[in-house]
Amino acid sequence: ALSNALRSLEQVAGADINPYAVAIARFRLTLAFLNAAGILKLAAAPEVRTNLCVADSLLFGLEIMDLSMKATPEARADWKNPLFLLEDADEADRILGTRYHAVVGNPPYIVVSDKALRATYKDKYVACHREYQLVAPFTERFFQLGVKGGFVGAIVGNGFMKREFGSKLIENVLKNLELTKVVDTSGAYIPGHGTPTAILFGRNQMPSGAPVSAVLGIRGEPSTPDEPGAGKVWRSISDNHSNIGFENEYVTVASMPRERFNAPPWSLGGGGASEVKSTLEARAKQRLADLS
Repeated sequence: ALSNALRSLEQVAGADINPYAVAIARFRLTLAFLNAAGILKLAAAPEVRTNLCVADSLLFGLEIMDLSMKATPEARADWKNPLFLLEDADEADRILGTRYHAVVGNPPYIVVSDKALRATYKDKYVACHREYQLVAPFTERFFQLGVKGGFVGAIVGNGFMKREFGSKLIENVLKNLELTKVVDTSGAYIPGHGTPTAILFGRNQMPSGAPVSAVLGIRGEPSTPDEPGAGKVWRSISDNHSNIGFENEYVTVASMPRERFNAPPWSLGGGGASEVKSTLEARAKQRLADLS
């Protein structure tokens, strides 16, 4: 059990700019390791090393893209966030300079306020466009960190689907990757924040043309559930996301042509909303954008 637990621990890697988040992750990974190894006392445990580091994962290990993009110390000195002072550059390059078979993430749902850092991201990621939110470069980065054919999953703010800043992410990044499933979680109750979200699943490879499994939202949570994981919307998603054709009052599960996700905006409305939208657009002789 000990050797298996050690091998498993060695396969997990991660980075976060917040040192408290890294400390919590290190603590929880250590507890998981001790539990898997059957070790009941810390005194009986071997030295536990985790592949976690304090770092901005958008700015380290970029050599794996065959580009020399590492920010210089002079440039980093211009960034105002004091958390950058706590980064371990060597460890960050080691962890983020590796490709992984599975990449998961939950990028911040914000716009970068620091102009120098904002310009640095925009210089390095083609997904960054106009007043972009961090979902754009992070989604691009997640796929970069995957091996060829590697699996990617991310829960992200869904603003990129309909707002102009998301056009480059959709047309220049996701269009060239295998998108396997898109889940509208905007109606689910997620404690601590009210940002509408979606979950993206894909693989780091050229699109095969296969349909995309989609969970489309119809209505949100009717009231705040006592247990978030037992919410009606979340249970509808978690229990039926692979059941193509399923529909209740909260979600529709459908198989959608890949072409529907090649250009913005994305429509994830269930209950027939996407079909109505497609019909209107196909028959319209003129659009509001032509007049405004």
